[in-house]
Parts: sequence; C-alpha cells; structure tokens
Amino acid sequence: MATAFGQNLEMGIYKGGKLPFTICYFTYSDSTIEVEYFLKKSDQIFGHIPPKKLFRVSEYGNEIDFKSVDDSITVFLKQGHLFIKQKGSRKIMLGKSKDTYSSITTLRNRNRKFSFSQQLYREYQVTANFDEQKFWNKLHSYDLDKYVSLDNPSFNMKLDETKEHFKNSW
Repeated sequence: MATAFGQNLEMGIYKGGKLPFTICYFTYSDSTIEVEYFLKKSDQIFGHIPPKKLFRVSEYGNEIDFKSVDDSITVFLKQGHLFIKQKGSRKIMLGKSKDTYSSITTLRNRNRKFSFSQQLYREYQVTANFDEQKFWNKLHSYDLDKYVSLDNPSFNMKLDETKEHFKNSW
C-alpha cells in the first residue's frame, strides 16, 4: 500500500469514465501498475487502448505520482482523490472498482469481437452478390457474445474457428 503522509492508495482496480465514451482502468498491485482505456457506446466496445505500464515517480506531501515511460499518462493521488491525466485530454477521477481482472478481459474480448466483425464484414462486402442482412444474420448465429468471458487464448481460438467455419459455409 503506497502511503503519502497519511494518504493510502489501496492495491486494486480503479475505474473512471469520461463522457461520452471513455472507460479508464488503473490497475495497482505488487506486480502491476498499468492504465487501460476502452471506448464504449451502447453495449459495443468499439475501441481499446492497450494497457500501458506505469512506474512510481514520487511520493511526497499529499501526492503520489505514477507516469508512463513515454510521459503521456500521469496518475496522481491528490487531496484524497485519484486522478488520471492523458496528454491532450482532461483529467479523469478514478474510484475503487469492484471489477476484476476477468471483467477487463471480457471488455478486451468484446472489443476484439467488434473488430473481428468489422474486419470480416470488410472482407466479404466486396464479394459478388454480397447480402448485408444475410452476412449479419449468419455472423450473429455464432452467438459470440456468450464466449467473451473466456480467457484470451480460448477466445482467439473461438474467433479463428468462427472465421474458418464462416469461410467454408459462405
């Protein structure tokens, strides 16, 4: 637990949001200090900025500071509040979250499912006699949503199987 003259930063996962679409996670443990962003609209995770490792810069006064190696992200504890600041963006206040690492993995997989769907769509839309409705109906028939909670390797395998089956039955 990091302490700065009476201030404590408990280890765990912190979460914050910036309207309209940004979800930010700060993971702080013995082995991991990182920040990760997701872009969400409705139920779609349509963007993801992969985890960026941070390191402790200072612990003084009423502040605890962490920064990314490229200096693009700063996380700081100031007057009892945890904030994150990404260059070019406003700061976001973070709060302790009940989300777990598996919650974050599920968000990553939901983003990969979205990207997979878009990439597959781009591949098939240029084919002769492409029927958009038929494409989306077929893709939704695989019900990939029920697999997004799998670990990354298992979900990758499911996407590969889906792509291969889709290709063989199109």
